[in-house]
Amino acid sequence: MIPALLLFGMLSAIGERFDEGSEVMELATTSDPSNIIAWCMRGLFYEMQTERVLEEMCYEEAVRVWRGRKERTYLTIGGGREGGGREEDTIRARDSHREGTREEEEERDGEGGEGEREATTGSGPSTTPGEQQDLSPAEASGTDEPTASSKVEVHPEAPPTTEAPPTTSGDEREREDPRSAVFLQTASFLLDVHALKFAEMCLGHVVTSSSSPPPSLYHLLAARLHLHRGHYSQARDCLTSALQTDIQSSWAWSLLGHTHYQLGEFPEAQQAFERCLLLQTPPPNQHSALLHLAHILYNEKKFSQAKEMYLRACRASPSGLTWRGVGVACYKMGELGESETALCEANILNNTDPLTWAYLTLVCLKTGRPVEAEQALKFAVKTGLRTGEEVVEEIRQEMTSHSGDHAHQHIPHLLTQLS
Repeated sequence: MIPALLLFGMLSAIGERFDEGSEVMELATTSDPSNIIAWCMRGLFYEMQTERVLEEMCYEEAVRVWRGRKERTYLTIGGGREGGGREEDTIRARDSHREGTREEEEERDGEGGEGEREATTGSGPSTTPGEQQDLSPAEASGTDEPTASSKVEVHPEAPPTTEAPPTTSGDEREREDPRSAVFLQTASFLLDVHALKFAEMCLGHVVTSSSSPPPSLYHLLAARLHLHRGHYSQARDCLTSALQTDIQSSWAWSLLGHTHYQLGEFPEAQQAFERCLLLQTPPPNQHSALLHLAHILYNEKKFSQAKEMYLRACRASPSGLTWRGVGVACYKMGELGESETALCEANILNNTDPLTWAYLTLVCLKTGRPVEAEQALKFAVKTGLRTGEEVVEEIRQEMTSHSGDHAHQHIPHLLTQLS
């Protein structure tokens, strides 16, 4: 509900229905007071009206909520580390206790040896009742079981610290600017819903709210903004900056591959996609990266590799497009059985794709089934197959080998009906 309210408020601001938008924005923040994006977008709403006081109040509230979440996060981490320290102290105390007990036993063994020598000369017992009282209850009973008095005392847990763990590299908690973090989080949401104007406002605040250089995420979001607007050269520059900061960012590599792809730089796109898919953490748009890489490999006539990429896409998110890619790659390699299976799977998921029907026509022609080929071609024409497609020329070439065959006489007539 909150995203719908926020977007309705933004649309009200664009339409200059500020009274209506103000009520909706207030409803969003009162419904979920801990929503950082809601407070930040309410601030953007007031910024459009140049209500500086209300704008700043909303931004400060968003920062306050962000700080609260961070403190709770480090509180949890700190508590876990404190507990681990107490466990180490307990183990250390137990080992110390055992070492002391071992030394006492060795001393008693020495005294026992002298007593044995005295016993051989007719002396009395080696231990007296007074000495017996000095022994621990476990030793006096002659057993190894620890008793209550021999157990290590564990003190009650101390309150957990709220400081960041000292092992955090570079002390990210101190380096991260709260205000920038709020605007970056909001900008990511706005880009997801294609609210480009407001995303640009957030990114502008990131630049002006901190004196330090923008983080890698800023360059990544700026690249997404340029990609939405079709500014591919600017997006490429932003992604280059992002990778200089974080070269292991699979998302940045994926977007860089997409940028090169849109610019027609296919070798560079292939390298970026392959680098992206080799990283351990998959990008959010992995499906798109797999499809683009498969298409590049197909155009390079690397059909086996293209088939593998399409199959990976099928495992992640099966669709008519992914299965059609598998079917076409198999057809190019002469694997007609696998091709037909994949194309039928594509047809189940989307039976309005003319290319799927067209390649099924080719498979049926290759396997000597003219009646089924004719039926498949009818559906291809009906769903919008066009003359300029590569598969149409392949069908015509296949028909030349069946010229004069009465069983194929209707197929050339169907090809003349293409738009």
